[in-house]
Amino acid sequence: MMQPLGIKNIIKANAFNIRNTITVENATRVTDTGATLIEHVLATDNVLKDHRILNVKVNTTCETTIRQRITKLKLDKNKMIESIEVEMLQRERTTFSRNCRSYKQCEKRMLQRIFVENQS
Repeated sequence: MMQPLGIKNIIKANAFNIRNTITVENATRVTDTGATLIEHVLATDNVLKDHRILNVKVNTTCETTIRQRITKLKLDKNKMIESIEVEMLQRERTTFSRNCRSYKQCEKRMLQRIFVENQS
């Protein structure tokens, strides 16, 4: 059963905590405070305060905010986030294809970069 997370000040975003996986769907933009979507969920939702988060899934059309959201996750070491899965919508794949041979290649590079940053 899906348990909606308490999210404030977020435009067009749905997030659910299912079996230690945070899934964020249809995320477009957050408020101008600079707070990112997943950071905001992790910081404000009581359900997650003392829980181990195994996965974070982001499904969005906004590639730049994905990068900001996910790279900022590494700042919170106490949450023990083990893996991050990025799901891009079709519109975003064309943006990636300009710089990469394929969407999968670009996605792989992005995830590798994130995990390298998390290791340091």
